[in-house]
Amino acid sequence: MDRKEYLDTLAEQIRSKPAAAAVRREIENHIEEQKKAFLAEGMTGPEAEEAAVQEMGDPVETGVAMDLIHRPQIPWGSVVLIVFLSIVGMVFRFSLMTKLPGVSFMTGDVTREGLYLCLGLALMIGICLIDYSRIGRRARTCTLVLALALMAGNLFTGIVVNGMSGYLYFAGRVVSINLVWPLFVPLYGGIIYRYRKGGYQGLAACLLWTLPGVICTMSCSRMGAALLLLEIDLIILIVAVWKQWFQVAKKKTLIGSGAALILLPVASAGITLLFGADYQKMRLMTLFDVSGQEGNWMRQTIQDMLGNSRFIGASQQALDQEGGFPAVDFVLSYIVGYYGILAALVLIGLILYLMFRLLRVSLRQKNQLGRLMGTGCAIVMVAQILIYVLCNMGIILPGTIYCPFLTSGGTVMLVTYIIFGILLSVYRYQDIPLEEGGRVSSVTP
Repeated sequence: MDRKEYLDTLAEQIRSKPAAAAVRREIENHIEEQKKAFLAEGMTGPEAEEAAVQEMGDPVETGVAMDLIHRPQIPWGSVVLIVFLSIVGMVFRFSLMTKLPGVSFMTGDVTREGLYLCLGLALMIGICLIDYSRIGRRARTCTLVLALALMAGNLFTGIVVNGMSGYLYFAGRVVSINLVWPLFVPLYGGIIYRYRKGGYQGLAACLLWTLPGVICTMSCSRMGAALLLLEIDLIILIVAVWKQWFQVAKKKTLIGSGAALILLPVASAGITLLFGADYQKMRLMTLFDVSGQEGNWMRQTIQDMLGNSRFIGASQQALDQEGGFPAVDFVLSYIVGYYGILAALVLIGLILYLMFRLLRVSLRQKNQLGRLMGTGCAIVMVAQILIYVLCNMGIILPGTIYCPFLTSGGTVMLVTYIIFGILLSVYRYQDIPLEEGGRVSSVTP
């Protein structure tokens, strides 16, 4: 059996094409090394080739063994937990609506929310079954298309709802785009992957590629969301520098990136206070509890509800509560008030457990693309969950808050499950080499 026949037979046993190609390259390298060793011992070329192939063992047995190692496997445990938390979150929202008929905990009726939930879960499974590297290797194109589509939609069909921008009127429906910006994060991981070997030129290109997402988010959503997106992009870039994927001075670059990470929020706040519009200054002061009576009243109402809550069961203060602030953003606060601290702790604990589990898998990825995209997805979700918890504790009051499974709305649910789909795809392909075998990516911006 010659080399080509051996490698073809071995590759046929491996069901994953990316894995088959990678294993084929690896085995061929071993054959070549063994051939050189036999040539050094005095064998002729054909003899050394044949002996080297025989050294690799039976191609069918070797291929089957490699297939078991490199087979894509759906993380059913995480899928089941996501479905469970999705149903539990919807049940909590529906239950709270029955207790407080005058307060809305959903952006639509139960049927509409249920349809979006089913659509989101189907979308998640579909993305999970797709090789995430197909998305990552087209990250620049996807970033530009997404940014231009959102800005064009906002320009031509953007509307104001309850005094707030960031909504589109599309096909007879109002679509929120305030929380679409997290989709830029995994795409940015793919962009970093492309430029990871480019030294300072590649690093500069990565910094420039933060602009489409940030500019789009500023124009279509909120300044705070744009700043959070930029901070998360920098964190992913810091991870890549820490892993020495860029040919740069590691220590100096990390110090500079860390300083930018700290100074950006401070500079943004200062510029807003000095040159921002009045509503922007008021929103910033509300965030830090130095605004007028409206922000303080909302914070005080939440803290009173939490302060009088019971470990299990409803508090009297919650039973007397008739709403008055946007309950759709404060589902967790109401869960504490009506079901007790234990119920809220268990729920948010399961959500954080899921996210940190997926983050840990992403950080342990052998594939650099998977590590960058998965880490970005996990970080953007964890960051928003922590902001949501702080807001529901009355510590901060940002303009738009979000938590998977607790925040309702068609657009936000679809975005949530797209992010989960990418994370599950990274998880599914963690044992399959998806790197571009030997091909060095261009570093031209």
